Amino acid sequence: MSIVGIEPARTGDWEDAQRAAPPSTFFATTSWAAACAAAFPGLLSSPVRVRFSDGMECILPLMRSRSRLRLDEYSGMPLGSYTALIPVAGGRPVPAHYESLVRALGSIGDKVALTLWPLDPELPAAPQPCFSTAAVDLTGGFDAAIAAWDGRARRMAGQAFRRGVTCDVDRSGDAVGRYYALLCEASERWGLEKPAIPAALFEALHASPDVEFWFAKLEGQVIAGGVMFYGDSEAFFFSAAMRAEFGTMRPSNALNHAMIREACARGMHWYNLGASEGLPGVERFKRGLGANLIPYGTHRSQSARSAFMERAKHLLRVRAS
Repeated sequence: MSIVGIEPARTGDWEDAQRAAPPSTFFATTSWAAACAAAFPGLLSSPVRVRFSDGMECILPLMRSRSRLRLDEYSGMPLGSYTALIPVAGGRPVPAHYESLVRALGSIGDKVALTLWPLDPELPAAPQPCFSTAAVDLTGGFDAAIAAWDGRARRMAGQAFRRGVTCDVDRSGDAVGRYYALLCEASERWGLEKPAIPAALFEALHASPDVEFWFAKLEGQVIAGGVMFYGDSEAFFFSAAMRAEFGTMRPSNALNHAMIREACARGMHWYNLGASEGLPGVERFKRGLGANLIPYGTHRSQSARSAFMERAKHLLRVRAS
């Protein structure tokens, strides 16, 4: 298998492809790209059309930025998210397609960072260094998913509901502001001046039918929240925040219980809780929810011109210091 052509594609081509073959992950959709472009003006939606030697054609969702050195840098996708090949006219990518894509990254741009959706069983081996995402297999349905929780996690969810914690989706225009206030409060507790995710990103995502803002409430008061993304087969828990003083009410357990129920109702295959490198407590919590750690990595390519200019820039910086 080899690639016989890689060329820029229109966003309209991407939209047509995803209507015919909805991508498994929300991160490979035009909605995610449009939100990133709105929140980060330096990013542009830049999909490419990939033609393979067996006749298959796919859209590869990417975003592009122009460095100060006037180099084209591509990301699939930004903010630690994923991308995936979307067939243009039927068929399904197999490992050989992905392997030939990885070999041809240099033909896309000066610098390319490609993180493929890690839950695709057709992916080639992950490159080093590896990360890991925590994902719950939902193919057995809601009852099986909750049965896979450890006893402590199930008890905590039950305690939360018995104490009156409720969990619901908020589709109102106030959802973004309400969630971002929670996130600002939590970020301050984490030692950050402001959240790592800007409010503009949540605002741009709010209108998507595949994005939900969830809140856990106690006696009508918001005590925790989460943002969920839906692809064709993956529910991704993108962001979470909790008011510390209500931690003993176990709203996080209640939220996950409710969101897994909704993911199963939507027919999702995976409930992806994302990566948690360097956060052993968070990783333990995810394992308690029945999540398995699935390794993945980022495929990278850099042109000789890009590498030379980066080295020159580094040397100038060293000399100036």
